[in-house]
Amino acid sequence: MRLRLRGVRYASGQSPERRASLRPFPFVRAPVAKVLKLVSPPADRIDVSDDLPFAPPSVQQGSVPQDFVQPESSLRRSLRELFIRSPGGAKIAALDGARAIAVLVVVIHHAWLSRCGLFRHDCLPATTGEPLSVYALGLIVGHGDLGVDIFFVLSGYLIFSVLHRWFERPQRAVRETVRRFLLRRLLRIYPALVVMIPLNMLLFSIYPGAETGARAILDGCATYGWSNYLLVNNVAALGGSVLGIGAEDLGCAPWTWSVAVEWQFYLLSPFLVWRYAAVRARARERGRALEWWWGSGWVCVLFAAALAAGLVGVLELGLLAPGMPDAQMRGYMQWLYSNPLTRCTPYLIGMAAAAYRLHTDGREPGHVAPVSSWWLRGALATVAAFFILGVLPYYPWPALNLYLAVLGRTMFSAAVAVLLVVGANAGHSRFRSVRLLRHPVWYPLAQASYSVYLWQFVAIEAARWGFESVGLVPYQSVAIWSLFALIAVFLSFAIGAFSYMLIERPMMRARPAA
Repeated sequence: MRLRLRGVRYASGQSPERRASLRPFPFVRAPVAKVLKLVSPPADRIDVSDDLPFAPPSVQQGSVPQDFVQPESSLRRSLRELFIRSPGGAKIAALDGARAIAVLVVVIHHAWLSRCGLFRHDCLPATTGEPLSVYALGLIVGHGDLGVDIFFVLSGYLIFSVLHRWFERPQRAVRETVRRFLLRRLLRIYPALVVMIPLNMLLFSIYPGAETGARAILDGCATYGWSNYLLVNNVAALGGSVLGIGAEDLGCAPWTWSVAVEWQFYLLSPFLVWRYAAVRARARERGRALEWWWGSGWVCVLFAAALAAGLVGVLELGLLAPGMPDAQMRGYMQWLYSNPLTRCTPYLIGMAAAAYRLHTDGREPGHVAPVSSWWLRGALATVAAFFILGVLPYYPWPALNLYLAVLGRTMFSAAVAVLLVVGANAGHSRFRSVRLLRHPVWYPLAQASYSVYLWQFVAIEAARWGFESVGLVPYQSVAIWSLFALIAVFLSFAIGAFSYMLIERPMMRARPAA
C-alpha cells in the first residue's frame, strides 16, 4: 500500500486517485491493479522527482538515505501519467471527459464508414445487402464527424486560457510569448504525426487484404506527403485540391486534415488573444466596467466572415438539393469541410467560452451569473438533435438544408461550449452530465486521444481483416457491427497508448517552460 504525493511515494497508504480509479468498475479492478503495480516502484522504495518543493520536509532536508532513492524510468512515468490523474480541479476532469467522448465518437464514426473498406462511398444497403437495422444505426453514428467540432471547441477553450495567462505576464515580451507558444504547440502535435505517416504507409503496404482504399492512401502519400509535413494537407489534397493537384486524390492520411486546421488556428490565436487582453487592459486603466465579450472585436469579425463564406459556398456549390453527388461532395470537402475559414467557428466559440469562464472566475471586474440548468438542458438537447439529424444537406427542404449547412456546426459547437462552461464550474456537480464528464474512466482515453485519432484507421483495418479472416462481415447484423466497433476502439486505444508513452509524453517533457 502506498501514498503518492506529488513527485514522492511513501509505503504507507494508497492514494485517493488510485482508489477512485478502481472503485467504480470492480470488473476491471484486477487488470488495473496489475498495471499500477508495474507502474509503481517496489514497496520498500521511495522515488523523488524534480518536484522537491512538494516533498515533505524530511525529504527536502536530505534525511532520506541515498540507497533508499530509486529514480523512475521515463516509460514507467509515461505509463503512470496515462492511467493516473494527477491532483487537479474539476476543470481538467470535465475537459478530459469531453475530449475522450469526442475521440470515441470519431473512431466509431470511421468504423461505420469503413465497414466495407477504407473510403468506400458505395457501401449502401442496395450494394451490401445489409439489414435495415444496421443502416438505421449508421444514420446516427454516421454523424460522428461532429466529434471533430468538439475537438475544435476544446482547443479554442484551452488555447485562449493558456495565451491569456501568458499575456498577463508583464515581464515577458509579446514576441517571446508567441515564440514559446508556437514551439510548444508544434512539439505537441508534430512528432507523433511525423512518426505515424511512414509507419502507416508501411503497415498498409504489407496489409494482407490491401484493397482500393489502402492503396489510394499509399498513392496519396507518395504524391501529397509533403503537405502533411508542412501541415497544409487540408488545402492541398482532401476532396480535391485548392492548388490544382489531382482533384481525384484523397491525399496522404486524409483524416489528419483536422491536425493541419488546428495548426492554422494556432498561428492566428496569439493575435486574437493579445488584442483581447490589450483592449481590456486599457479599459481597466480608464476605470470602465467590462463585460466578458469586451475586446473580442476581431473574433467577431472573423466569426462573421466564416458564416458568410459558408453561405456563399453552399449557394455556389448548389448544396440545397436533396442528396450529394460525388462532384458536390468534393466541393463540399474542399471549400466547406476542410477550409480553415469555414471551420473556425467552433474554435472561436471555444475561445468565447473560455473568456466567459475567465470573467465569472472573479479574475475580472464584474460578475456574470453562472449558466442555469435550463441552458444545460438546452445544450444537451441540441447536441442530441444534431447527432440524430446531422448537419449535411440531405433533406428535401432547401430552407432546412441552407440552415443546417451554414449554422448547423455553429449551433452544435455553441451547445458543446455551454457544456464545457457548466462542467468547468466546481459548483455544478449536482448535474448528472457534469458528473459524467468528470468521471475518471475517461482519463486514459483523453490522455491518448491525439494518438488514438492518428492511428484509428490502422486499428479499424486490422479489426475488419480479423473479422473477414473468420468469415464474418462487419455489417451483417447490429450485434456483429457493435462488436467490430468495440474491437476497433480497443485497438485504437492500445496503439495510441504506445504512441503516447513512447512519443507524445517524452516530447511534451522536452518542451520549453511555459
